[in-house]
Amino acid sequence: MAAADPRLIWVVIIAGGHYCGGSIVSPDWIVTAAHCAELAANRYTLVAGDHNLTLNEGTEQSRSVAAIVRHPGYDRPTTYNNDIALMRVDRPFEFNEFVGPVVIPELDFVPTDLATVAGWGMLSFPFGRYPDVLMKVEVPLVEQETCRIANIGVGAVTGLLWGCSKGFVQS
Repeated sequence: MAAADPRLIWVVIIAGGHYCGGSIVSPDWIVTAAHCAELAANRYTLVAGDHNLTLNEGTEQSRSVAAIVRHPGYDRPTTYNNDIALMRVDRPFEFNEFVGPVVIPELDFVPTDLATVAGWGMLSFPFGRYPDVLMKVEVPLVEQETCRIANIGVGAVTGLLWGCSKGFVQS
């Protein structure tokens, strides 16, 4: 479903050779997948406050990436273990009704049965189209082994990868 949800103010699109998404964690930092941050920092542009990629809505804030910190244990292309990275922007995002941080849970947070996935990712896998409008979907959380069995032949599933129920839900 298309998401005109004001609670998605933390979503950024990452442009730089291919498109990925990320989440704003502070005015200066976003978190993303390490496989979305493999080029030099100056090759990426981040856009927050966007909803429709084909329109200039006047809510967008564009930033260059000043630095990238990938998890030291990231081991692509073998297994995608530790597929997480931080990107520091060249100047802080200005928080407003369209741009803001993702809610970080408390350390003792216990996940429920659903997670929200948001972005401009493929609508079906492996040959789906990409939407122009920011999308969101609720996906069930499943055990790693259940995901691995459901995706035999797709590649290694060694940790959280998008979502897993009947195949992938790409954000």
